Amino acid sequence: MQFVNLRKLKSQLRAGDLPPREVALYLAGQAALGVMLFVPSPADVPRAWDYFALPVLALVGVFYGYRCNGAAAGVRFAERYLALSWVIGWRTSLLAAAVIAVGFVAGLVTGDFAWLEDERVPVTLSATTALFIAFIYWRIGVHLQDVSADVRLGAGPQM
Repeated sequence: MQFVNLRKLKSQLRAGDLPPREVALYLAGQAALGVMLFVPSPADVPRAWDYFALPVLALVGVFYGYRCNGAAAGVRFAERYLALSWVIGWRTSLLAAAVIAVGFVAGLVTGDFAWLEDERVPVTLSATTALFIAFIYWRIGVHLQDVSADVRLGAGPQM
């Protein structure tokens, strides 16, 4: 199971040798991560935007990935999508954590955290989350297309 090594995962997917046990690990990891990340805290105020936009974004993102994998002519979509989304999710989450850490350190240095109490912060975070998720789906599609093109061109086995 890969966490950040996209190159190694893509070579495994091209070779078609991702064992079912590893696919199950990716699925379990995604399920656990989804439960941990998307359960709202008591302080969260539900917004209609989140309840509409994020599920629509998920549907569009998965359909986009399906198309990038070759649609009906594609092979092993679920396996590829699941494994790639796991690694890309970890990589982009590390990037987001670095950006948040820089903002936190800047707040510590300046001693100014008043911006957190601004009423526009939840809306900004909601929009930023949607853009972040759209970025993740786009990257999954790019890598699905890359793996699928290699198989169609004969660089890997047709299954």
